[in-house]
Amino acid sequence: AAGAFDLEDDVELSNPNSAAGLRWRTRLGLHAWYGRGDNFEDALGAFDEAVCDGRARAPLADEVGGRVPAAHYTLLKLAFSSDFEDADALLTSFAHGLRCGEAPGGRWHLALCLRALGVEVAQASLTRLGAAFVEDLCGRGLWHWALLVIAATHDDPEIRERLARDVLERHAWPPDAAGTPGAQLRPGAVEARKRLEEAYELRRAFCGAALQAPDEWLESALATRAGAAGGGGAPHRS
Repeated sequence: AAGAFDLEDDVELSNPNSAAGLRWRTRLGLHAWYGRGDNFEDALGAFDEAVCDGRARAPLADEVGGRVPAAHYTLLKLAFSSDFEDADALLTSFAHGLRCGEAPGGRWHLALCLRALGVEVAQASLTRLGAAFVEDLCGRGLWHWALLVIAATHDDPEIRERLARDVLERHAWPPDAAGTPGAQLRPGAVEARKRLEEAYELRRAFCGAALQAPDEWLESALATRAGAAGGGGAPHRS
């Protein structure tokens, strides 16, 4: 059959059922490298036949007890398969199984790509992925990019504003003027602080120019945080 590979026969003869124990990426790679087909679609077809016959592991996101198709396999099928109905059904199945897990950014971007392709991705799923990605970005100090994720995830302006203000209040702090005692006396301290201040101003400008986030949101967030640090009472919202 097109896409079959001679190595499979040798593997099965020397160790029956051993090929079925290979990870799906490895098995698909063997079909692509050693296959007798004319193109990658032949390799995908031969791999799918092996899965149906129980000679290969199913390409699932979680290989142990999983039910959702793996993202890489989904994209390969979409790129190389001429069976558009099959590809659409596969994408829909994958979209309904989107979870946060690891690498929330990649899954969030993929969810947006699926939507752009016309695949229905539930807003609840996109919201969960977006929230996980926002926390991931804020944890790495990239709060300005978190605002972009919020804007791309939610169409409701009230939800956008509420989530953006929350990120700004928790993370959008300028460089601490006090710093560690004696820190300003260290070699290169002045230059390092200047770079931090410039980076902060660039992020602030990015929020205003690219994301249309009103400057008053940031000013309000800074006032709220300063008031809380000084015991100023309840948060203020302009």
